[in-house]
Amino acid sequence: MGCLVSTPKDTGGNRRRPANIGDVSVFVPGLRIPKPVDFSQSLGDHLAKSLVERLSALRTRIVVMAGQEAPTITRTRRKSATQHGGSTLGDLLQALEDYLPVLLGLVKDGSPLQHKVQFVWVNQEDEAEAAGYLDCAVRHVLPQLPNELRRNLPVDLAEGVLRALCLQALGQGVDIQLGLAIDSTKATLAVKRRLACEMVKYWQQAQDNIMNLPLANGWGEKHRLFVKWKYIEAKAAAYYYHGLILDEGNTEKSHGMAVAALQAADEYLKESKKACEAFHASIPVSRIMETAPTLPDFALALKPDEYQLPLVDASWNEEATKKGHLSSNKSRG
Repeated sequence: MGCLVSTPKDTGGNRRRPANIGDVSVFVPGLRIPKPVDFSQSLGDHLAKSLVERLSALRTRIVVMAGQEAPTITRTRRKSATQHGGSTLGDLLQALEDYLPVLLGLVKDGSPLQHKVQFVWVNQEDEAEAAGYLDCAVRHVLPQLPNELRRNLPVDLAEGVLRALCLQALGQGVDIQLGLAIDSTKATLAVKRRLACEMVKYWQQAQDNIMNLPLANGWGEKHRLFVKWKYIEAKAAAYYYHGLILDEGNTEKSHGMAVAALQAADEYLKESKKACEAFHASIPVSRIMETAPTLPDFALALKPDEYQLPLVDASWNEEATKKGHLSSNKSRG
């Protein structure tokens, strides 16, 4: 599909199959996994015990499997086989397919049960875990290497670079937390200011570790510019939220300090935009500097595979029958 040489016949003979195919890396966004839910507490008074236990067992199975798979799905690895002969992702898909028909009973025909359970999901990000690996490398692996071997390591494995990467991972983790706080109506200005100030410290330490290293290659210089950009950007955010809090004061001094802080935020924001442009313009270039030509217009060939929700599990019919018997018995009584 889209290959110049697709079949042996096209080449005029049998092609030699390569002995080794390199790993292919793809970008996978941060995953979200479900948190455990106590069905017995929210549904115990409304459903039969057997159905509540079945819902709990099916969901717990997914929570456990997703928690095991999430940390590894973003890493390059071969498909792992399970005791049932399939892949871990295949087993997770089967667990979801088993759970969905039972879950649909909660919303069948506008059932009031759909509002009884609060389903909670959490972000499964890897920044803190990545920082842990890098911190371990700096504190426990590098010290065990002979000095001569450490001197001959590539510059991107130098202690300063590893420390900078560790702090960068933590800084980006706080950046995500700040983004979530900004979107949350419950997060106070004090929380946002604290996160922004923490982010400044992480990026400042990352910059201190990387600025004086001899990063002669293009990627090294680009990494340095990235850290500089994020450090200035973090300072703009910190001064902005600090200024907003100072502005809540009742004294003339606090208002004056608020104005100064907000002016500093504006200046750092302008400087961060320049740093951003410098980062993208450095080699390897990551932004098209000129107007790109118009792309050809192709008809869309790929369409979504048709999918229909499964039928509600038969256990809900049994539940309705039991409720019908109970209602009729009460009316007779």
